[in-house]
Amino acid sequence: MLESLSTKKLAAGVLIALGLSLGHVPSASAQAVDPKTRDMLIEKLTQVYLNLAPADSSKVAITLRLADLHAERARLDAMKELETGCTTCTAGANDRKKALGYYQEVLPKVQENSVGKVLAQVGHLYEMTGNEKDAIATYERILKDPKSASAKAEANVSLAEVYFKRRDYAQAKKNYQAVLENPSALSKGLAAYRIAWCEFNEGHLDPAINGLVTVLKTPELSARTAAVSGVAQIDKQFQEEVSRDLATFMARRTATVKDAALLYDVSPESAKISNVTFLASELERLGQAQASIDLWRFAQEKQSKPEARLEGLIRLAQLEMEQKQLPQASKDYESALSLWTTMGTCNEQDCAELKARLRKFVTDWNRTEKAAPSEALLNAYQAYLKTFSNESDMYLWAGKVASDLKQYALAVELSQKAA
Repeated sequence: MLESLSTKKLAAGVLIALGLSLGHVPSASAQAVDPKTRDMLIEKLTQVYLNLAPADSSKVAITLRLADLHAERARLDAMKELETGCTTCTAGANDRKKALGYYQEVLPKVQENSVGKVLAQVGHLYEMTGNEKDAIATYERILKDPKSASAKAEANVSLAEVYFKRRDYAQAKKNYQAVLENPSALSKGLAAYRIAWCEFNEGHLDPAINGLVTVLKTPELSARTAAVSGVAQIDKQFQEEVSRDLATFMARRTATVKDAALLYDVSPESAKISNVTFLASELERLGQAQASIDLWRFAQEKQSKPEARLEGLIRLAQLEMEQKQLPQASKDYESALSLWTTMGTCNEQDCAELKARLRKFVTDWNRTEKAAPSEALLNAYQAYLKTFSNESDMYLWAGKVASDLKQYALAVELSQKAA
């Protein structure tokens, strides 16, 4: 009797120290503690757990806390192992099994309004231990309980993620949509984002694009997971990810300046220019050269950094040359050289590459006109040498072009400068 009372007092003391009441179901995240303290808590709580009678009123809270701590340690150990680049990752497996056992043991005894929360943890642990079948069954069990809207929302998200990974996009969308319709759901941003990806993977490009635009324009969807349901929060990293994916989606169709303007408007400030230039680059990669030219031109008007404007001018000149738009290519190339001169000494790491690309533009042009060089090519050589006057090989090649054009006096002058 005295031993039982002593054990119960110890249990109550441990719970009070952890900030828990005997009737409270702890959150799945398990209060943040440092690893050393967490390991000590697990050891002490395990001893308390072992010395409590099954019918003891404090055992439910102790068991739940132990389950939380083991689940959290498993999660953190797995993350740490992933950072090492593991291929076969096993960290946390034993803790997950222990946590799962504790949750299953206590399920019949927890308060009715807390069953959904515990089942959600059980489902997640089934997933992490590779038991997808039981994970799905657990989530579906939660959905049959009308009492906990927040648990249902979490179950829908988890089911949707399972189906998304299976590439069963119809089932995934059904569950993500249920999240959006649940007033208690915290993961509405994630759900709307994933629905757009489902549409994209099913080949429905316009709904996919419209879905991402909605995510970026709707305050309630501006975070992957909100801290409080219905309260707008800005998750900068999530917004940047969604807006970059919007650029990726737009590149899969014939993108226009109107698309670029929309992308620029809905992107977070930190990603506006980079998203437009990414879209322009993607269009170039996918063979939409004229669309890429139009978007690089749009980006130039928005760009404040001189080094970035220089890169844009070089890109434009190169694309225009490939499209046989030689007058505009020459104009943009000369603008790039002028900007280089205006910038003066360039200390940016990318400047050496930009200089190499300015040179390559002329040499590539020369290759395309090797048999019959044009006056425009000679002008490009001269513009380059006016900016970079110490390159002997470029003087020689310029002299050869001048000779082919029967401008012999200029050819001699250029060849002499190469000496």
